[in-house]
Amino acid sequence: MAIPVLKNRMLQITSRKFREADYGARSFRAFLRDASDLIEVQEAPLPGQVTLRSAAATELPSKESKPQDIRPDLWEAVLDFSSGTRYVWDREEARARRADEGELGLQLPTITAAEFDGWRRDFANQYGSGDEPTVKQLEHWRDLRLPTLALPPACRGPWNKYLKNQVKQHLAKWFEDNHLGEVPDLPIRRRQAQDNELQELRDFVVRCVQQMSKAELEDLRLAPASVLRVLPK
Repeated sequence: MAIPVLKNRMLQITSRKFREADYGARSFRAFLRDASDLIEVQEAPLPGQVTLRSAAATELPSKESKPQDIRPDLWEAVLDFSSGTRYVWDREEARARRADEGELGLQLPTITAAEFDGWRRDFANQYGSGDEPTVKQLEHWRDLRLPTLALPPACRGPWNKYLKNQVKQHLAKWFEDNHLGEVPDLPIRRRQAQDNELQELRDFVVRCVQQMSKAELEDLRLAPASVLRVLPK
C-alpha cells in the first residue's frame, strides 16, 4: 500500500486521532521505520509503499500450528471495512479485486467494524490477566482501536498470529460455502499488486483535490506529461 494511503486509512479508523508524536516519532515515515518488525518500508520511488510482513514467530509449539501466509488481495478484501469498498472474486484470474461501480459478482466477506472490535475484545480477554500496566495498555489499545504498535511488546506477535488465524478461518468458511475449494495461497502476479496500489494512490489524490480551496487548486502543479495525456488532440 502507498504510504500516503496508509496514513489516510489510519486517520480514518482512528477518527483522525492518530498522531505520530504519541509514539515518539517526528514524522509518519519515522513511525513506519520504528515498526520494521511488522512492515517493510520502501521509500523509493516516491511516494513510497509499505508491505505487511508475516506474523512474527513467537514460541510456536510446532510448525503445524503456525498460520500460513495470506495473500495480500484476500487480506485486504477481508479487513478493508473502513473504506466502504466492495471486493469481488474474479474467477478467471482467481483473485480478489475491487468491484467496479454497479458490478454484482461474487462478493468477498469483508468484515464489519463491529466484527473487528469483537476480535480485539476476544484477544484482549485472552491476554488481559497480566500485570496492571500491561492490562491497562491492552485495554487502551482495544477501546481506542489503536494500531498494533500500541500493544504491549509481548502481545504484538500473538495478536498478529491471532488476527491471521481469524482471517484465514473467515475466508475458509466463505470459500467452502461458495464451493470454491480451499483458500488459494499462490502469489498473485506483481503487476496486479502494482495496479491495485496505483489505483489506491489515484483515489487518494482525487480525495485531496476534492478538499482543496480555490487558492490551493491554483497553486497545484501537474506534470506536463500527464496534462498532455488528457488534453484534446
